[in-house]
Amino acid sequence: MNADTVNLIDRLYAEVVDDILTAMVGGVVNEPIRFDIKVDLYRLAKPAQDIRSITSTITHSDGKTQRYTFQKAIDYIFSARDNAIIWQQEGTLPDDESVFYVDYF
Repeated sequence: MNADTVNLIDRLYAEVVDDILTAMVGGVVNEPIRFDIKVDLYRLAKPAQDIRSITSTITHSDGKTQRYTFQKAIDYIFSARDNAIIWQQEGTLPDDESVFYVDYF
């Protein structure tokens, strides 16, 4: 089992249903993007109107890792002009060199 497989298994039923519905209406589900603390802008692979959700894991100061759903306008913003995600430095960020997953329309 690799990290991508664990991500699929370690998901709530409601998230899986949402992903299926998003895919059925033509959205993109779980586009993997590698997070690098030195990068400001993360372009999406396909044109997007908006971001539905971003998930990844975060590591707490005690060393425990937790699956996390990031909050729009607090942790990140979507730049329609650049078709990209911009992480907010004052928000919660994914772990450096980890993969975050983006769902969008």
